Amino acid sequence: LIPPVISVVYFFFSFDAFLYSNYTRLVFYLLALFFISFFGYWLNDTFDIRLDWLAGKKNFLANTSVHYRIAGAILLLLFAVLFWYLSKPNVIATIFFSIEIILFFIYCLPCIRFKNHPVLGPLTDSHYTHIVPILFTWFLFAMHVSYLWLVPIFFLLLGKGMRNILLHQLNDRKGDCKMHLKTFPLFFGPRFTVNLINRLFIPFEMILITGMVLFLMNLSLWPISFWLAFLIIYFLFFSGWYFYFSSSKELMFKFHYFLNDFYEFWLPFLAIGAAPHSFQTKIILSLIHLLVFNQTVLYFKTLFGKIYSNLIEIKIN
Repeated sequence: LIPPVISVVYFFFSFDAFLYSNYTRLVFYLLALFFISFFGYWLNDTFDIRLDWLAGKKNFLANTSVHYRIAGAILLLLFAVLFWYLSKPNVIATIFFSIEIILFFIYCLPCIRFKNHPVLGPLTDSHYTHIVPILFTWFLFAMHVSYLWLVPIFFLLLGKGMRNILLHQLNDRKGDCKMHLKTFPLFFGPRFTVNLINRLFIPFEMILITGMVLFLMNLSLWPISFWLAFLIIYFLFFSGWYFYFSSSKELMFKFHYFLNDFYEFWLPFLAIGAAPHSFQTKIILSLIHLLVFNQTVLYFKTLFGKIYSNLIEIKIN
């Protein structure tokens, strides 16, 4: 979930201007992001202790007192708000940061608890997990905001968020049933949910990404280059030459998560490459990203290892 947000920072933050105040602001933002994310996690587990026990799920607050849970939530929220204030945000960024906090509450508070609604639950989760963090980061660091771009980005993140939460709910059906939750797959059925993901959300995301990278070709060739490379590499990864001979049942669950790899492992480098930074800065940012998100190296090693195996198999056949 973090790499897409960090990608916005990579693109908009003026890394070439070595101003102490700018980098201090960036540190305060990262601390605010950490504490607000931890607050949402804490709040969710606070109100899910009994339900997680019924479902046999681990809850890190299960053996803690009520006072400890309340004090922890207050401290995390205070730290998040303090560091956000120190990052010198503008009004619009602060509004979205406040919306993030509100969404945490309405998602899991027992008196409201959108989490237990088959439609409002996934929509709320998509917003506080995927959409709103991008928006408050965008408005915090972007010098000149192009509101036109926020429309396709919003719908892209909505599709991404809905696909991910529905897949999560599909995998958690047994536990959610024990907790008597009315999740989307339990309410509408798992088959309908899978068809919705395959026929709506995945094509929707791919069409939106394709449209945006084509539109950006006049400004930069990085987006279209990364997107085409991603599609070609995953065609090789999935042994796409067998798709014609595969049944719909074989393909039904094949593509559910591959777009997450684009957001997690490809998008940060796309943002670095397309950003107006110096070549040296782009190299340094890429190395730092590989160091911090070290799973990226393992990902590409596994990815190209599988492609090599697929090509060897073709040669043998």
